[in-house]
Amino acid sequence: MSTGEKLVLAVFALAAPSWVFVPVVFDTPPISDAGIAMVVRLLLFLLPAGAERGVRPLEWAWLRRARSCCRSPPRPTPSRSAPAT
Repeated sequence: MSTGEKLVLAVFALAAPSWVFVPVVFDTPPISDAGIAMVVRLLLFLLPAGAERGVRPLEWAWLRRARSCCRSPPRPTPSRSAPAT
């Protein structure tokens, strides 16, 4: 298992119990499930994944590729015709 894979496993091993136990422990949780997911994503962007400089578990280029393939096609704009008289 590579260093990056171990890092992703460690971050997920902290995130999964957080999703389960934060709502159970606190009456009004200080962070929502979406907030936990955003912290995990931020950590994966910032933490180094190996000895090489600039290698991260989650990279912006990959995110842009993944986002562009999942977009729905644009909706056609309705044509405006002259009102019938």
